[in-house]
Amino acid sequence: MAATAPLLMDRAYESRENREQAQTMGMKPVVPPLKSRLHPWNYNQELDKKRNEVERLSPSLLSLGQTGHNLHGIHRIPPPL
Repeated sequence: MAATAPLLMDRAYESRENREQAQTMGMKPVVPPLKSRLHPWNYNQELDKKRNEVERLSPSLLSLGQTGHNLHGIHRIPPPL
């Protein structure tokens, strides 16, 4: 059986419906539970840390290309001198 692909999600998308939909689509949701959850679940904390690193780095990369919040203009980053 093939390994299930992880779906990295922000805590804002941790609802049961979102997690069930991801599982229905053949993905394993990796999302931390809200701190107010009475029955929190286990999740891959290392993958969540990597997701957070990418999320924090993205605005810096996007500002280099002055693209707003999409990656379509990422090719406009000037080459290093």
